[in-house]
Amino acid sequence: MSDFLHGIKVVEVDNGGYPIKTVESSIIGIVGTAPDANADKFPVNQPKLIIGDISKAVDLGVKGTLYPALESIFAQSNAVVIVIRVEDDADETKVTNNILGGYDSKTGAKSGIQKFKDCANELGVIPKILVAPEFSYKVEVANSLNDIATKLRAIAICDAPNVPVEEVVTYSANFDHDRIYITYPKVKVNNTETNEIESCWLSPFVAGMINKMDNEIGFHHSPSNNDIKGIIGTDISVDFALSDPNSQANFINSKNINTVIHLNGYKLWGNRTTSLDAKKYFINVVRTADIIAESIERNHIWAVDRNITNNYFEAVTDNVNAYLRDLESKQIILGGKCWANTTSKSDIQNGIVNFEFDFQPPTVAESVRFTYSLNSEYFKKLTGGL
Repeated sequence: MSDFLHGIKVVEVDNGGYPIKTVESSIIGIVGTAPDANADKFPVNQPKLIIGDISKAVDLGVKGTLYPALESIFAQSNAVVIVIRVEDDADETKVTNNILGGYDSKTGAKSGIQKFKDCANELGVIPKILVAPEFSYKVEVANSLNDIATKLRAIAICDAPNVPVEEVVTYSANFDHDRIYITYPKVKVNNTETNEIESCWLSPFVAGMINKMDNEIGFHHSPSNNDIKGIIGTDISVDFALSDPNSQANFINSKNINTVIHLNGYKLWGNRTTSLDAKKYFINVVRTADIIAESIERNHIWAVDRNITNNYFEAVTDNVNAYLRDLESKQIILGGKCWANTTSKSDIQNGIVNFEFDFQPPTVAESVRFTYSLNSEYFKKLTGGL
C-alpha cells in the first residue's frame, strides 16, 4: 500500500492505560445436606446460586444443614450464595466424607468441598467466604476448607466444637492457617414457626455479616464489634468486660478463637485468623491482600503476549501504581508501589518479565489504652480561687 496521502488520516494507538477493577469479595460458598431437596433444582454435588432471598431456597427443604444456615446468612444480608448439596446418610462418617468430597480420576468429576473449584467455570463467580456448618468443627473438614480457600484466595469461617470454654481454648492449636477464622459458641435463635428456641452454628451468621460489611463499607474492615442479627443468646455463656484481661472472651480471643459478647446487643468479638505469622494475624489484612493480588492478576490478561519493550514495562508499572494510589486514597491501604524487577537477558529471551509490588493494609485497633491522672491544678478553676 502506498504511503502517499493527500488528506488526513486518524490511527488509533492502543497504548493507553487499563484501569484495574477490584474483584468481587463477598460471595459465600456453603456445603451441606438437604435430604428433602428437589433433586432437579438442587442436584447433588452441583453448585447452585441463590441470590438475595431465603425464599429462593425453598426447594432445598427445611431438613438438613443447608436451609437453617441460609436463614442465618440471609438474616444478616441479601447475600449471593453458592450452595453445594451432598448426600445425607444416617452414618455421620459417610456424611463427613461426602462433605470432604474428592476427585474422580475416571470421570473428572469433583464432589463436596472440592466442587468449589469448579464455580468459576460453571457459574462465572468465585466464592470468597466458605462455610460448612455442623461439619467445620472437625479438624479434617476445616483443613480441607483451608486448602480450597488457599486456591481460591478465600477465607474459611469454621466453627469450634460446642464444648465448655475451658476445653475449647486448645482447639485452635490444631491450625496455623491465615485463611481459617474460628467462631464459638453456638447461638440461640427463636424459630418463629414453632415458637421454640433452637441452637445454631455461628459460622453462617458471621459469613452473612462479612458479606454485608463488604457491600456496605468494604472488604478491608474486620467483622469484629458488629451486631449479629437474629440471635437471642449463646449456648455457652462467655463472660466479658472491656477492661478485664482475664475475662473468658479475652482469653478465647488470645487463643485465636472469635466469640460473641453481649454489649448493646449481641456482637461478634475477635479479629484473628489462626496464623502464627504476625503479618497475617488479622482477617482484614489477609482478605485485603487477597483481593488486591487477585485484582492485579485478573486485570492484566492484556499484558500477556505483548512485545517486551520499555513502553511495556512502563505501561504495567503505571497501571498497578495507579490502582495502588486509588486504594490509598480510599484508605484501603496505607501505601504501595510497583516496579519492574531486574529481568535477565535469558528471561527476556524466554518471554519472562518480572514485576514486584508492595502495600500495607491497616491493622485494627484491637487494644485501645487510655492513661489518666488526677491534676490538682484544676482547683484553680474554682470561683473562690486557690
